Amino acid sequence: MGRAISIVVVLLCLLYAGLVIYGSWIYVSKMKLVGVELDDLPIPIWVVRSILPLGYALLTLRFGQVLWALVTGRSDRLHLGNEAEDALRLKSESSAS
Repeated sequence: MGRAISIVVVLLCLLYAGLVIYGSWIYVSKMKLVGVELDDLPIPIWVVRSILPLGYALLTLRFGQVLWALVTGRSDRLHLGNEAEDALRLKSESSAS
């Protein structure tokens, strides 16, 4: 039951990220069409704002990894790892060396 709920949650997150990618792509395209530059630097604003669809595309990739782990049964929760445990393990391994 918990894994099924996690899959639904990840699918909803993918839907949200997809909507943000679509909307930010339209926004960046309009900024490129208008040709506005930053106030303090001679850089087109669309170059700076293109981080929006790029960042959400990377987020979508991460959600895809989590979804794959849930679907294949490698994980039964949303988090693939425990960062605190990994950091402590790496710390103890580096101090033992």
